[in-house]
Amino acid sequence: MKVALVHDYLKEYGGAERVVEALHEIFPEAPVYTAYYDPKGLGPHADRLKDWDIKTSWLQKIPGAGRLISPFRLLSAKAFESFDLSEYDVVISSCNIYFSKAVKVKPGALHISYIHTPPRYLYGYATSFNYKKSWWKRIGAELANHYLRIVDFETSQKPDILVANSENVKERIGTRRWNCLRGRLAVLQGVPL
Repeated sequence: MKVALVHDYLKEYGGAERVVEALHEIFPEAPVYTAYYDPKGLGPHADRLKDWDIKTSWLQKIPGAGRLISPFRLLSAKAFESFDLSEYDVVISSCNIYFSKAVKVKPGALHISYIHTPPRYLYGYATSFNYKKSWWKRIGAELANHYLRIVDFETSQKPDILVANSENVKERIGTRRWNCLRGRLAVLQGVPL
């Protein structure tokens, strides 16, 4: 059985990256597909990933990509769709603010997507940046977010199983937008944080 891991991006080290690290301990031979990888941003944790087989998307090749992670959300689903995962029997995606769950898998392959949280900026949850924007930036952001909500809904249809990292996240997923996911949404207890 061939397994691939997929993660939004590796440019900082937090709870989502700890989950990916735990998954990689379970599947040490699995490559990790990601939109963007910056070992410097991982600080002292970068050494633990140095022997991993990390495969980046075409976003990695864009100059200044590390500073443009937020605007690249508009392109992230396309970046993940561009990966060729046809050789894998199981794909586990780790999804937060990008759309790693957008990956395409071969027919018959199992795609499990671990949802850390629905993107807060898309569904009315407060973020630290909302109040700082001028009115014209807020309008632009709302237009972009409308498009991204559609992308989020469409990409949420791709995994066979969605796993929320808590009951709270499961509730946010189910009550906010993904009622069509009944029977495909589970909660994982004991998250390695």
